Amino acid sequence: MRLGGYEFLDLASSETVDDFEGISEAVGSWAFLQVPAHFFIRLERTDDSIEIAMLDYDWLKEALAQKKVRLDYTLEDDRLLLTASTSKLRRFVKKYAGNDETFDSLGDLRRTAAAAE
Repeated sequence: MRLGGYEFLDLASSETVDDFEGISEAVGSWAFLQVPAHFFIRLERTDDSIEIAMLDYDWLKEALAQKKVRLDYTLEDDRLLLTASTSKLRRFVKKYAGNDETFDSLGDLRRTAAAAE
């Protein structure tokens, strides 16, 4: 999906937290997928790489608490779940898509020489 000149990956898990019990260590940094919801993941492509950046939910929690960002949400077991309408979420993403404080880089994926051939 493209918003505000940026490309986003629409990533969601269909499993629930209970389905992941006992394997949290194996899930590791992908633990955010334990909640069946959509996630904001920004992609920035170059000729031979893709930078992946995920919405920083700690930044968002603070921005919501300070009323710098106004979106409907709920907290469930200290997990932030946005409940705003699609149009409001799209406006939010367009506004903050280029802000590196809002999106935390998860790293780059690079094309190898063998894959480029």
